[in-house]
Amino acid sequence: MSRGLLGTCGARSGSQPFHTQSWEIRENAAVRMASRLLLVAKFRSNPRVARGIEQLQLIVQRDEGRRGISPLTQPGQLLAVATELLDAATATGSTNGVIILTGFPCMRDRTPPTETDGPPGAAAVARSLHALGMRVRLPIEEHSAAVLDQCIEATMGGMVDAHDDAPLVLSFPAAADWDAADDARLTTLRASSSVVLCIERAGQSADGVCRTMRGFPMGRTLVAHQLNSLLELPADGSPPLRSMAIGDGGNELGLGGLHPLICEHVPNGAVIGCVVPAHAVLVASVSNWGAYALCHALALLAWDRRQQIRSGANGTSSASSASSASSASSASSINDTGCTRLSAAAYLDVVAPDSAAVRHAILAANAAGAVDGITAQAGGAVDGMPLEKQCAVVEELRAVCLEHMVD
Repeated sequence: MSRGLLGTCGARSGSQPFHTQSWEIRENAAVRMASRLLLVAKFRSNPRVARGIEQLQLIVQRDEGRRGISPLTQPGQLLAVATELLDAATATGSTNGVIILTGFPCMRDRTPPTETDGPPGAAAVARSLHALGMRVRLPIEEHSAAVLDQCIEATMGGMVDAHDDAPLVLSFPAAADWDAADDARLTTLRASSSVVLCIERAGQSADGVCRTMRGFPMGRTLVAHQLNSLLELPADGSPPLRSMAIGDGGNELGLGGLHPLICEHVPNGAVIGCVVPAHAVLVASVSNWGAYALCHALALLAWDRRQQIRSGANGTSSASSASSASSASSASSINDTGCTRLSAAAYLDVVAPDSAAVRHAILAANAAGAVDGITAQAGGAVDGMPLEKQCAVVEELRAVCLEHMVD
């Protein structure tokens, strides 16, 4: 596989998308166009939305994998990740670019070595951010790029066309084969982005080595530590990217802020625990589940912001009222496209992947060679739990989200 981007991951020519999508490409584009107008102020969720997002978080923190994650969880983690992500990506002067980092090559003796937790969740969030008008890039090691690429294609379905700036997978070598040209590409990627979001990404422990839950090293032939440097201060003194992370075991990139708790509560935590922090973190029973919860939290926040502008009840200060009024006027002009006539359920269909899309993404990961990180088997399982469980969690998240989306 050559280095560089793999493609735009649009719908397959001459075939139906992986999942039925009731909205045509032009309506998806209308949602994105409106989103660029709506996401213009810092997100301040109302109490109803905050309660809904907390319920989403509780669903994915039930520790059904029995890893003992409870001490690592705190109320408000999901809300913090979602608002931090939206605020950073839509701030004045922002590049509107989001980097999503995933890839946990714990299947060290397999090709590809990555597991099914991570790429499907990364693809889900990429779809949501794309629907909200953001440009998404997903760098990953060459050995696992095809897995992520197939997850993106399965999750996006028919949402993109040839003229769309679709999420792109960027293939990089592992550390052992990294060279100056890769440094240059990474510098360009950083400069065009405002945010980095890590989802089940292998993170360095105290000795600088990325380790599996059992403590086995994932070395220079498996991990590009240079990609992980996106969470660090740039060498040229430019501002760091805002960073968020989702993990489920304590050894994932970005969970360094929880390191004392990881050492205390996670088996072998002092050896495997990641020491690299992110600005906001979400700990979930399964990292993919945390990603799916984030998709629904983003949809809920964006829908609420849309409704605030439509009603003229922004709750902003008089100094920003002119900007809000201008945004509301622009949003009103979108009425002619039919975008603002979408129901809550229809809006959610566009912004957050449903259980069918999640099913297709996990099976696409299997088809590309990824297996369950616990059982080393294909068949749709993630972290030892069957495909049906993955889909049931998404349906539960969707129900909570719809309950708190007021037309």
